[in-house]
Amino acid sequence: DIIEKIHDKVKEINPELKIAIVTYSHFDQEPYKQAVKYVDIFSRWRWVPSLDYWRCHKEDIRILRDITGPDKKILQGIYIHDFGSYGFHVTECMYPMPLELFKVSLETICEHTFDGTLDGIIIPQAAYFSCQSHKHLISFLKEYIDWFDGTATDLQ
Repeated sequence: DIIEKIHDKVKEINPELKIAIVTYSHFDQEPYKQAVKYVDIFSRWRWVPSLDYWRCHKEDIRILRDITGPDKKILQGIYIHDFGSYGFHVTECMYPMPLELFKVSLETICEHTFDGTLDGIIIPQAAYFSCQSHKHLISFLKEYIDWFDGTATDLQ
């Protein structure tokens, strides 16, 4: 099995390295069951923007957590650029995520990281941080994370 060979070679080189895979909410979840013992981190993504996904986010993560077990990390990815609607062929800074959808996704991810549903967040596409067309998303991102980090308290 290729994933077993990759795992063994990586751990041979450096046992402290973590192996992460990308999972998508709209893919068949069954293959992830075969990978669990070889993977340390599961990143979760929603390719096509959808408010419905964020309304059902906790359930989606519960399904993935049932597969991974409690000891594996699950990190939620959040898109700044709307690849899901426009594809990878677009290289210009023309298609940011819709702001209202971005807000809902960020708020949901922060809440679910805080309550333990998730173990963290991935924000890729740093090159888009400097695009004027994406500035409103980056401004909201910084403002919201600063606010959330400064006001969230652990009530446990």
